[in-house]
Amino acid sequence: MKQIIIIGCPGSGKTYFAKQLSKIMQIKLFHMDNIYWKKGKTHISREELVCTVDEIMSQSEWILDGNYISTIEQRIKDADTIFLFDYTTKDCLEGVKSRIGVKRDDIPWIETKLDPDFEKWIVDFRKDTLPEIEKILERYKYKTIIRFTCRKDKEKYLMKLKRNVNKNITIHTTELNIELQDDQWQMEYIDHNRNIARAIVYDEDGNFYFVRAERNDDFGQATIIETAGGGVEEGEELQDAIKRELKEELGVKVDVICKIGVVSDYYNLIHRHNINNYFLCKVEFFGEKELTEDERNNFHLSTLKLSYEEAIREYEYRSNTRLGKLVANRELPVLYRAEEIIDSGV
Repeated sequence: MKQIIIIGCPGSGKTYFAKQLSKIMQIKLFHMDNIYWKKGKTHISREELVCTVDEIMSQSEWILDGNYISTIEQRIKDADTIFLFDYTTKDCLEGVKSRIGVKRDDIPWIETKLDPDFEKWIVDFRKDTLPEIEKILERYKYKTIIRFTCRKDKEKYLMKLKRNVNKNITIHTTELNIELQDDQWQMEYIDHNRNIARAIVYDEDGNFYFVRAERNDDFGQATIIETAGGGVEEGEELQDAIKRELKEELGVKVDVICKIGVVSDYYNLIHRHNINNYFLCKVEFFGEKELTEDERNNFHLSTLKLSYEEAIREYEYRSNTRLGKLVANRELPVLYRAEEIIDSGV
């Protein structure tokens, strides 16, 4: 697997998959949209596109992400592996809507709204474009063609590939030690520290589990995504604390894999210094939650089950509030490190 193309309906997660594949296989990635489009939403000619793609495919290894029906057979012909994302229209529309307002690597601008013509193209993709792709693929059915019909297929494939690639590689990871300042509220004074145990929780299928809180308090009105966890009780060991908190907030029994590290941050509004001890935990089984009255009635705590890609998007989306930004600043580096540890084949 050295010459790879990734095709399918927009919103299906092709670009995320392409980046993960590039990282695992150490093969350079090219986005068709970035080749074709310029910053001012002008584009190169078809002849220039064909010439650029030919130049890329003259290399010994490459990944090309994107459709572009006018040149798709050119790429299929030269590829040794074709990934086809064959998701439902509903899943693709949800995927496209979730990336509005988010900076992306595959286009040279930020989408601020869903273009009606683009939305119609997605709606009609299975009726109009997919049959054309299938017809071309039929002529090259001797090649390796891998079809994903849902996000779980993609995540399972990536996890299996990571394990195979990393089987003979030892990755040494040091614990995180990060200190962050509160850039949303001015510091007056800090009058207390809070020792907290938190966890990145994942399962065998590559899903991650978080809590969603709907807050309307001194921090303002905000819906946030956050790792499950809470304060460490006096005399309590950190691993005992995280197991207790995960049972209460997620209803889950876990195997504690390792400590990811410590992120120290501040909530200047309430004069507090947070010492967040993060662990990587793998699901053993789920049972009943044991939420407090405050968590049920004031924070409306609920469970989020997300892929790695969806979790990153959710943190970025929820950072549109001041509290959401503080949480994302603290937790995204931990999520990135957790993914690295999982990639190492733990």
